[in-house]
Amino acid sequence: MYEIVEEETTVSDAAHVSLLSYYRGVDTDYNRKMLEKVAKVTIKDLERVGKKYLAPLFDPAKSRCAICCNPSKVKEIKEGFEQLGRDLTVLESLEDGFLATL
Repeated sequence: MYEIVEEETTVSDAAHVSLLSYYRGVDTDYNRKMLEKVAKVTIKDLERVGKKYLAPLFDPAKSRCAICCNPSKVKEIKEGFEQLGRDLTVLESLEDGFLATL
């Protein structure tokens, strides 16, 4: 939020934001309205939205998970996800996985 407020510190900055707003097709006070909306979000709102949208991401019955990482991190990441109840299958390369069937 601080970055949004900092965008309009000078007349030149305000003109720049106005021009960007024009190209984006939004009102010139879009950032201000967005900040007002964000400020009105409550803990109850976050809990409701989290249960609806974030929790299913960690439910193996409702989502799939793919992670690409440095080989040195594979063991650590796999163990971390196992603690969350997600069993990951480790592939040495994409060619060993689903791409091999294409």
